Amino acid sequence: MAVYPGTLDTQHENIFVIGDATMIKLSNGKMLPKAGVFAHKHAETVAHGIAASIKGKPQPKPYDGEGYCFVEIGDGSAGFAKGNFYAEPDPEVHARKPSRMLHWGKVGFEKYWFWKYL
Repeated sequence: MAVYPGTLDTQHENIFVIGDATMIKLSNGKMLPKAGVFAHKHAETVAHGIAASIKGKPQPKPYDGEGYCFVEIGDGSAGFAKGNFYAEPDPEVHARKPSRMLHWGKVGFEKYWFWKYL
């Protein structure tokens, strides 16, 4: 569903959409990729916005298009990319060359999230 990129709200009052259900067109005409990091940041943006509305406080800063992702290559190696997908005129994404160290960074990252939420 189409949403306003900074707030994740829709044309319908009090309806928000996050993660893979969103359709966010970037300035270069492509769509925002589907990745867990975007869903997580979308959820935080919407939750903080709803809380601010309930408390009668100003809306927090909008989602800024920042994202990152480990990319498992196989054979004990992973890459890493991060950037600002809302940058103009094109997303600014920087990738690091795959390595074993990044693979272990990915493993540690996953363990942290399991520990934090499960």
